[in-house]
Amino acid sequence: MTTSIKQSERLSVNISSTTAESLRELAARNQTSLTEIVRRAVAVLKLLDDEQRAGSELRLVNRKTGTRRQIHIL
Repeated sequence: MTTSIKQSERLSVNISSTTAESLRELAARNQTSLTEIVRRAVAVLKLLDDEQRAGSELRLVNRKTGTRRQIHIL
């Protein structure tokens, strides 16, 4: 049986006050830590970037109105 050990890195980043407030709002809304919100954000961005690079189109669909918007990750 192979045991996997999670390794972590400490990063120091400079972000705007608006971004910091958005992170705090998301953490509070989801009842989790700022670290977990950053982890989730990176995971979602990586998924979207990988899919876009593979040729997928990214779209948001409003279930109430049916409005569709295409998303481009820069």
